[in-house]
Amino acid sequence: MTFSTRPDGADQAAAARIAALLADRDDGRCAACGQNGDTAQVAPVHRRRSRLEQGDRSDLSGWLLLCGTDTTGCRGRIEDEPGWARETGLTVAAHRDPADVPVWHALHGLVWLDAEGGVYPAPGRGTGQEGGR
Repeated sequence: MTFSTRPDGADQAAAARIAALLADRDDGRCAACGQNGDTAQVAPVHRRRSRLEQGDRSDLSGWLLLCGTDTTGCRGRIEDEPGWARETGLTVAAHRDPADVPVWHALHGLVWLDAEGGVYPAPGRGTGQEGGR
């Protein structure tokens, strides 16, 4: 699997560490659709809080593996459908901490993500996956 790791303000060693931890946590799969990195471009993407407020970039609760680019795949869908992205936890409101926002994860189900790369089950509230691409 190849990652394009360019987190803003992070050095290459930190970027490589984040990529390796995410690949382990998520089995190298897109968090939104579950597509394997062997069949699609899957790269670390920060769960945006807003364009102005990004939070701690080393906290793994703020990172997901997603397929595509800003215009294709699940990354593109996040750009095209911000309501869906917020509802599924793929993006986070500026006033929220990513560790406090559950995410509908294709591999793990509805979970909370922690700063060290852990995954914890969250109580269900529907699938959140309606209308998939």
